[in-house]
Amino acid sequence: MTTSIVARGLACVAAFAGLAASAIAAPVTSGVWEVSQNGGAYASNVVAMPGDVIRVRLRVSLSGNTGTGSIGGVGGFAGMEFLPTLTNFSALDSITPLGPEQWQEGSTRNPFPGVIHHPTLGTVTNVYQGVPATLRGPGNVSTGLGRLAPWGANGVNGNGIPLSQVLDGTLRWRAPVSTVGVSVAMLAADHCAVNAVTGIDDAGTPADFSDDTLIHAIVGSFYNSSRVNVVPFAYEFVVGDAGARVLTQSATSPTLGGAWYMNAAGTAARWAPLSVQTATITILVPSPGTVGMAGVIGLVLASRRRR
Repeated sequence: MTTSIVARGLACVAAFAGLAASAIAAPVTSGVWEVSQNGGAYASNVVAMPGDVIRVRLRVSLSGNTGTGSIGGVGGFAGMEFLPTLTNFSALDSITPLGPEQWQEGSTRNPFPGVIHHPTLGTVTNVYQGVPATLRGPGNVSTGLGRLAPWGANGVNGNGIPLSQVLDGTLRWRAPVSTVGVSVAMLAADHCAVNAVTGIDDAGTPADFSDDTLIHAIVGSFYNSSRVNVVPFAYEFVVGDAGARVLTQSATSPTLGGAWYMNAAGTAARWAPLSVQTATITILVPSPGTVGMAGVIGLVLASRRRR
């Protein structure tokens, strides 16, 4: 996949901004914030203590998409711009750095590791050899933090990576590429297919290298066609000892909401306004007496183990 294809895909995503607001009907882009405490299950609220690791994620679905005015087709989540906010954030809380973003696999900036050495064709790089079996698009694929693949298409060269900002006790995430905050975007389906070099065609004459040609094939696609429970963004922080408080995770989208592709090829999209379900993190601070009792219990248990 060439850079020009990527550029055309991004232009397609950017073109959504020209859709008229009057096209929005009953469908709603449902954004649900969820939190996980110390690697546990995600929930709408948790009770945490200083030192706990809290992971926050946004789960997006297309809801109310029935009847007149529904978004037709089977296309997936195209993307949106939104501003994530977490209230009552403290300078003592520690944000985990977001993971690095990659270009889509098979692109010139993220080539396959395979190499062919041929007597007449020379050295051919970026050769697909069946690994990885699951192709991945632009975004983060390693740590699960930041804009998750394949929704990192807008600004994958670096200026799309969100940066944390704390002002008046509220944590916000903003990226240089967005005037709103975070921009998540997936390329149109017809730009997600990966055309790769897979081998050499010897034209039926193994001993004659002069008529050999490269074999190109569509080896797969990183397009995500789901309209339910997609997760395009997540981040993590460690709770600091800043006293008892309640943190509320929410988001706003001053644009038209979320865009959804209307067909399998992803050549057209429709907007649906964003409805946000917040999540809360209740921080408790143990009293000195509780801490002391925990220490006594620990000494008793240690003594029993030594017997």
